[in-house]
This record gives sequence, C-alpha cells and structure tokens, in this order.
Amino acid sequence: MNLNSFILALPRSRTSWLTAFLQQPDAFCGHDLFSTSIDASVFYSVPRKYRISVDTNPILAKEYEKDLGVPLIIIKRDAVDVLESLCKAFGEDKREYLSQCITKLEKALKKAELYADLIVSFEELDESLDLIWDLCYPDKELTMLHKETFKSLVINTKQINYKDFKEEFDLCQLGR
Repeated sequence: MNLNSFILALPRSRTSWLTAFLQQPDAFCGHDLFSTSIDASVFYSVPRKYRISVDTNPILAKEYEKDLGVPLIIIKRDAVDVLESLCKAFGEDKREYLSQCITKLEKALKKAELYADLIVSFEELDESLDLIWDLCYPDKELTMLHKETFKSLVINTKQINYKDFKEEFDLCQLGR
C-alpha cells in the first residue's frame, strides 16, 4: 500500500528545507512536482511506500482535490513577507508583477484550506514537525536525532531565476 501526502505553501516558505527533512529511503519526496506541470501519473507510479509532494504553486498543484482522504498540509506565510523575499531575489523593479502573482497564489491556497488536514504557520514550522511527520509517515517514528539535525541545518536552495518563475506563472494562468 502506498501512502501519499501533499504539502502546499507560497514560495519562499522553507519548502526546499521541508522536502529535505521528509526524505527517507522508502519515500519519494519531491519539491514543486505539480507546480512544474508534472504528469500526475509520474508521481503515482514511483515505486515507494510513501510519496510526498511539496509544492509552492497551489494554482497548478491541485492533485489533493482528486486524491481525497490523503493528508494535505498547508504552510501559511504572510504574503507581505513572501513578496519581500521574492523582491529581494528578483529585484524591486519586479514588485508589481510579483505582488499580482502572490495575490493569485494566496487566493488558490485559501481555497485549498477547505481540504487541509493541518495548517501550520511559517513561524511555527519547527514546532510542528512532529505533526507534519505523523501525517506523512503515520507508521514511522520521527527520531529526535533526525529532528534536531534538521532544525539546525540550512538548506541552500538553487538561485531562483525570474524568467523561469514568470514563464511558469504566466503559463499556469493561461489554463485558468
């Protein structure tokens, strides 16, 4: 039996870190799989007991709507903080466009809350690791060593490319 889980958040909400934290030998945990228009059959065909998708585009990543009964976890980060982080990465000259993106992503994330089993604030992510783990791995213990190791670990994410971000976001808007 396969155990699937979905995690949604706005960009810049420690999703790369969470993906690394949730990696296990018997699990497939992917970051932004559905956000990048992956065919859902690829996710479901991975031969692992646990499959976890951690996505930052709730407009595209709607697999949780089809796979009812599967845990959905939402990480909520203040949209102003997300915008500031993206402007820092892409430049102040992109603020207006990024603000429009965040508004649309936030609206989609709000709709997803109806399906959520757990909503965690960005600020309380570390304190909520046990709850997240239990939903993703209901029959597997989270060791204190694993938890403490990751709480002190900094994950260097790849440099975000504005052109790729804009193209991906613009494409997902065409279908909506």
